[in-house]
Formats: sequence, C-alpha cells, structure tokens
Amino acid sequence: MTLRTIARDVVVSGLELVPLEVCRWLRDGQFRAGPVRAPLGRLAMRVMRHRSVDTRVESFAIPDEPEVRLANDGSFIARQVFWLGSRGHEASEARWWQSFCSRASSILELGANVGFFTVHGARSAPHAKYVAVEANPVSLRSIERNLALNGIEHVTLVQRAVVGDDAPSFVELHLPDLERSTSATGAYVGGGEGIDRPASRSVRVETIAARELFSGVDLVRLDIEGQEHAVLGSVFDTLRANEPLVLVEVRRRTPKLRELLGLLATRSGWRVHALAPEGCPAIEPHELATIVLQERFGTRDVVLVPPSKLEFFRSTAAEVGAGASGAESGDGARAVA
Repeated sequence: MTLRTIARDVVVSGLELVPLEVCRWLRDGQFRAGPVRAPLGRLAMRVMRHRSVDTRVESFAIPDEPEVRLANDGSFIARQVFWLGSRGHEASEARWWQSFCSRASSILELGANVGFFTVHGARSAPHAKYVAVEANPVSLRSIERNLALNGIEHVTLVQRAVVGDDAPSFVELHLPDLERSTSATGAYVGGGEGIDRPASRSVRVETIAARELFSGVDLVRLDIEGQEHAVLGSVFDTLRANEPLVLVEVRRRTPKLRELLGLLATRSGWRVHALAPEGCPAIEPHELATIVLQERFGTRDVVLVPPSKLEFFRSTAAEVGAGASGAESGDGARAVA
C-alpha cells in the first residue's frame, strides 16, 4: 500500500463521519444558482468527492444536468459527478464529445468505463450507430444501468480489451490500488505507455483486435490507459483511408503515441488540436514530441482532424463557441485555422 493510498483512506474515513445530509446540503447550495462558483464551495466539494454516496441511493440526477441520471455504483466517476456535477469530470472533453457526436453517423468509444461519455454522446446522437467497448465486466454492468436509466437503446456494448495486432486472446486488466471501486477509472493492461500505478488486483478479460472495430466509423474516442499507440498503430492505414475524427489522451512519457501523431500530421496532413477548457488551440507538428499538454493547455486530451473533416471540425468549433472567440484571439484563431 502506497503513502498516497494511506492518505486517501484517512481522508475518506474522516469524511464518512460528516452526516450525509450536511454534505448534500452543502452540495445543493452550490448548484442552486447554476454551476459551482464560490471558491470555498468548490474546494469543499473537491474534498467531498472522495466521500461515498449513501448506498440506499440507487441512482441520482446530475446536479447541474438534472435530465441525466447515473447509477450510484461506488465508482470514482459516480462520486465525482454526484458532488461536483458534470463539469467536475473532464468537462472540456465532455463538451466537445457531445458536439462531435451530434454531427456523427458512426461512433466508436474505446474505454467507456461506467458510461459517462457514452450516455452524453448517445443522447447527442440518437440516430447514429454507436459502439462502446469496455474491458472491465463490472464497469460494463454500470454502463448498462446508466443507459437504461436514460432510456438509451441504440448503443452496442462490447466487453473486450481492445488491442493491436498479434495480441493474445486474453489479458490481465489491472485495477489500481488507489481506487477502491472495482469499476476502476484507471484500470490498465500491462505494457502501456506512461502508466505506472501499483495494482494488487486484476481480472482476466478477452481481447478484440482494433481492426475489427474501426471500419466505417467517422468519430472515435480512446481512453485506454497507455495502449493508444498500439491500437492506433495497428489501424494506421485504416485511419488514413477512412479519416475519422479521433479524440485521444496524450500523457507524458508517451513517445510512441507522439511519434504516430507526428506521422499523421506530417505525412497525411492531419491537424492536432488540444481540447482545452477555453477553445481548441492547434498544436504544431514539431511540438508533438515534447509538449506537456496539461501545463500548456490545462488538458491532456487532443482531437486529430483529418483533411476531409476540417470543415466538420470548424463548424463544430463554431457551434460550441470556439469559433466566435477565435476571431478575437490568437489561440482561438489557430483553433479553427
């Protein structure tokens, strides 16, 4: 057990002593006038997100998005959204994902976890073909519950670990010690780039080759904990031929993924944009090898835009307000240039 895990458990134990009614009163007060705004309130909720939700509550409406419900499955994502609202979980990427989905016809989500992005993406694309892939069987059951809670029936779920070519039929999916829930947000397959998390638990899962999933899709999201380079590399020719829009997380210490993005940018004319909280600024090809996205843009998520999707990207950027602000600022202008 790491020092960080011990510290987390101490904080959680202390939070559990605070009556849930008091905690919920504090949370609800933050959302009565809209998004969480008060600095002290935001700080309190960021601490509170580690507290469990009453197990008697089977599901809940998202406080800043009451038309959407999530299952109270004990996962980190469910706790974070319960206390912080939808803006508390990868807010900028979620906003862009919904907008891209609303304009897509065939969507592929790899690493769906408990279905937060799945629910929001599918709600925005009721007539699209939507395939969500998740390796963890516990997380997949949460996706099923969350889709049912929101009346979503057009999503196809695949319980597999997506892999590149020549991978075995089964792999061990490691569940990080830092997360108590078996729906571990950061569950990972060994050998991933930029992933170094102690894990004493694992589950054996079946695999599926990426080439079986990418044909015909026009929008892809990957959150597969360090396996992005292997998956995208195995379908590199398909990417260049079909040119889907691709959302992917770029961590530090991911030279193979960064090299692949550089090849798409320099040899095939793809553009790379950060999914930042305010706008979608461009990343130049020469920056890809070394840029620290979190420090520069406040996000680790990027969108890969092929030449044929440039107008699609521009219109989506305008739809969410980036295009309008881009006319006034350098970074914003680069976002849709």
